[in-house]
Amino acid sequence: MFSPFPEPILRTGVMRTTKNWRLRPEKYRLEGTKCNKCGKTHWPGKKVCPVCNSRDLSRHRFSHYGKLAAAQFGPTAWQPMQLHGLQVYALDRVLSVVKLDEEQETFVAPTELVDCDFADIHNDMDVEMVLRKHRREPNGVWCYAYMWKPKD
Repeated sequence: MFSPFPEPILRTGVMRTTKNWRLRPEKYRLEGTKCNKCGKTHWPGKKVCPVCNSRDLSRHRFSHYGKLAAAQFGPTAWQPMQLHGLQVYALDRVLSVVKLDEEQETFVAPTELVDCDFADIHNDMDVEMVLRKHRREPNGVWCYAYMWKPKD
């Protein structure tokens, strides 16, 4: 079969390893930007402040603690992606939205809540960010993702 493109066609909708590498500060250290003009913080980071249109932004590291704003759990919360037959976590997953403990309202969504029972989940519970294995790339590299667990 003739193909005008000799390179393989990569799957769309799946974050490639190179993009994961570029987004490490935002994904793994929870870094965003803070506007030096109006003081508004943004996650993920922006190049232009959407509040005051200033380009005077600096890197800002958010705390890794927050409160659970909303959660949906069970096998219908979301369908896990089938990537190379790898199931890292069970089908019973908790899709959550977390409000960070910052001076302004900054939400991280959507993420997973791990290491807890369904009976223990309630709104406004204290959570902390953890890194967990997320999936494996076709080249064998593990990709990690931030998830949240109840604060000890």
